[in-house]
Amino acid sequence: EYLPDSLGEPAEVYPAVQVIEYLKKNNPNIHIVYPYDALMQAKKDLGEDRLLYYKTDSHWNELGAYVAAREVMKEIDGEYPDDMPALTDENLVIEEKDAPTGDLTEMLSAVGVVDDGKTYLPTLEDHQIDVELINFDLMSIFHTRDGSKDKVLYVRHDSFGGNLAYSLAKQFKDSIFVHWTIGDAQDIRDVDPDVFVLECNERYLYPSTYNWYYPA
Repeated sequence: EYLPDSLGEPAEVYPAVQVIEYLKKNNPNIHIVYPYDALMQAKKDLGEDRLLYYKTDSHWNELGAYVAAREVMKEIDGEYPDDMPALTDENLVIEEKDAPTGDLTEMLSAVGVVDDGKTYLPTLEDHQIDVELINFDLMSIFHTRDGSKDKVLYVRHDSFGGNLAYSLAKQFKDSIFVHWTIGDAQDIRDVDPDVFVLECNERYLYPSTYNWYYPA
């Protein structure tokens, strides 16, 4: 969106679009959630003051991930959950905090020099969650103590999965988030989840999907 004009116009059929179009044509049984339009609409709704990505980091923040999580739940349930209100809903409280040091700041060796800005956390209805294990670099396991939750979720993800778990884990009885660099299809068969999600950022499309066989 903010690339210099000297680089020319961005490609219209970039890698993510190519993969999505291929899957829709060749495997219509796969449910695809591509939250680009939802994120751009959220940007319009929120204005420039509340960012959906970290100011100095290449990842979405908790608020951007919340937008994506709502789209995932809509695909699963056919509607948005009652406890995941729209960004324009007056019942949604968005907390502002100082953002952590971003990966772009670190790559530029500008830690302590560049202002990392703020991050924004949406407040969801408080479902009590027990954490069995949490390590967003590799694996995280959540158990929700709420009788209305009855499904098991398994997410194979990249570095965007951490903030996605912040919103998604509360929508399932049990949730397992596993980084794409570990585990295999047999792990998923052993868990036998109700819902399997592959979260993949465009830059990891090739390494996270190549030569990896997903269970039917």
